[in-house]
Amino acid sequence: MKLNSKLLKTLSFLVLSTPIAYAGDCEKLKEKYPYGNGISYIENCKENTDGKIIEIHFYDHNMTDKDVEEILSNDTIKSLYVK
Repeated sequence: MKLNSKLLKTLSFLVLSTPIAYAGDCEKLKEKYPYGNGISYIENCKENTDGKIIEIHFYDHNMTDKDVEEILSNDTIKSLYVK
């Protein structure tokens, strides 16, 4: 009985902590550049298995040059679309 309780606690911890522990580059960008004027700056973003951006579609409306440079600094991007 004690073993089942420990196992259940361990599994619960792993299941609950996994999504929190993993935040790929797309999620980080979406958090950094949320909606502005009703437009999502990051329209579409896809990652490889390592969580690195391989495809991104974004609006550069009201973004600074530094913001755009940060997005474009991802050297794993294979497909890019900017509006």
